[in-house]
Amino acid sequence: MINDQIRFAPDDPRPIDFREAPGQSMCEIDEGLVSQAVWNIVDNALRYGKPHRPVTVAIKDMGRSVDVLVSDFGIGIPPEAVERILQPHFRAENAVRHSFAGGGLGLTVAERVARAHDGVVLIRSLHNPTVFSLSLPKRRRQ
Repeated sequence: MINDQIRFAPDDPRPIDFREAPGQSMCEIDEGLVSQAVWNIVDNALRYGKPHRPVTVAIKDMGRSVDVLVSDFGIGIPPEAVERILQPHFRAENAVRHSFAGGGLGLTVAERVARAHDGVVLIRSLHNPTVFSLSLPKRRRQ
């Protein structure tokens, strides 16, 4: 599902390096919502990543959860902005300074989709690459 959605990014010539866990990892998800969440994170990586560097998408089976990790080598997220980057309409100062377009909603939607599935979006951006992890439990709470 995710592989089909992101293998080719419209309007972006950069390759997406797709790495899928061996075997098949299954989660109880709303496929449309999760696809949108993953695409929002990938779109963000393409938008802020360096033009000559690929965006990497890896799917990892973590036992009780499946993690989709999206990484890019771009402008990064300042430490003071990491806590707020998932809030609606928030854009880090370096993104505004570089004049990147966007309304600050894509990551918010991804985070809300994760929460609706009892999951979480985690961010690591101390040094390149910046990595967003969409972690979804295999079984949702009842």
